[in-house]
This record gives sequence, structure tokens and C-alpha cells, in this order.
Amino acid sequence: VNGSRKSKTKSFGYNATFLYPRRGGIQVLAEALGKNLPVRLNTAFEMVNWKEKKVLLSSGEWKPYDRLVSTVPLVEFLKRMKNLPIDILDVIPQLKSTSVFCVNLGVSRPRISNKSWIYFPEKKFIFYRVGFPMNFTPHIVPKNCSSMYIEVAHPSDQKLKLSIPALLSRIRKDLEACGILRASDLILTTNLIPIKHAYVIYTKERKKIMKTIFDFLHANQIDSIGRYGEWKYSFMEEAILDGKKTAEKILSLN
Repeated sequence: VNGSRKSKTKSFGYNATFLYPRRGGIQVLAEALGKNLPVRLNTAFEMVNWKEKKVLLSSGEWKPYDRLVSTVPLVEFLKRMKNLPIDILDVIPQLKSTSVFCVNLGVSRPRISNKSWIYFPEKKFIFYRVGFPMNFTPHIVPKNCSSMYIEVAHPSDQKLKLSIPALLSRIRKDLEACGILRASDLILTTNLIPIKHAYVIYTKERKKIMKTIFDFLHANQIDSIGRYGEWKYSFMEEAILDGKKTAEKILSLN
């Protein structure tokens, strides 16, 4: 309460300060890590035959493996594993999460905000967070324009209640109500990204459920890692370290 009433000189949180690439967006980090690796894009996996150690890809190919590392949301990964033991099948419905509909906008006015991102706990706004990537670096937005992302949350087992046109209209209305946009602002571009499993819900049963699932996966040479694969809340640095730790573990076994 005290913090909301006056400005503080001390910064709080793990991301009170952060580094961001000057050009190319945050994706340049992943691109650099994968530069010399045989990465296949635009290919999904359809099924895991964990007994025979092979994966069916969306291309129709079956790929064998010695060890399998997955960063797919855990609940989706398990749904693609056939003939699972009953104790694993029983706990899948207990994996709970919140979905986020991310709306990215380009606006025809510079410096619509000087903030990195703003949280909105008020129920009167449809979004819970609005961020401004153009403040991370000026090289990711055209001159005299602004970029922003808007995040709208809803339960992952329910569809978004509004149609896309109605959602965009409500977002515009709320952005003007909170003073970020003006009625005269022109939206130059819109990009929509639905994230089905954005935030894991930490239920009382989670710890026990995770042990049951991961004991089974590890016994079958499968590592499910990262924010989504390990079904946890984490940030990008931790996801990268998860990959490093898993690679080191696999190398130590060879």
C-alpha cells in the first residue's frame, strides 16, 4: 500500500533491470544458440511411441531416439504419448494453467509511454498487462511510431468469451480509458498470438503429481524441461539454463 502511494527509489523484482539486443529483437539470442545446429523449423511432433523410442513428426516421418528432450507444454506432451500407465492418465486432468491472448499493436504516434510494461489489476480493464517493446531499443519500430503488446488472460479450459473484433474493440476502449491511447491514434498493424498454456497454476497436488510424472518419464529416458515442459513458472534465462543442465546430464551418461 505504501509503495502505491509514492515513488520509490529502490527497484524491486528479478527484472528491475535487464539487457535487450539493440537490433533484431530477443529472437537473436535463440538464433545465435542454434546457429550451427541441425534445427528443423515448421515441423511438429504428432505422437511419441515411448516403448519403442520413436517420434512421429507432422511430415509423416518416424524418428528414433536414445534420449528424448521436450519443451512442449507437459499436458500436451503427455496427450501425445500412447498407452500411458493408468496412474499417469489419472493425473493429466489435474495439470491446470491459464491461457493468454497476446495482442501486438503498431501505433502511428511515437512515445505513447515511457514505461517498459504496466500491470493492471483493476477488473474494469480487460487486460492485465501492457508492454512497450519500442522502449527496449529504438531499432524495432519505425520512426515516429510505437509498438505495444496487450495480454488478456482466461482459463485454459475455456474459450475466450469475446469474438476477435469484439476483443480488439474492448482493448482499444480500455487503452483509451487508462490514458495510453488517444482517440486520434491510428493502429497501423495488429498481430494476434493465443498462448494456451501461458501460466501454470500451482495447485496443492502439483508437487506429488510432478513426482509421479517425472519418475515415469526419467525411467523411460525422457526429459521434459523448460517453463512449459517442466510445468512451472520461470523466465527465459532459467529456460536456457534448463537446456544447458539437461545437455550436461546427457553428456555425462555417455
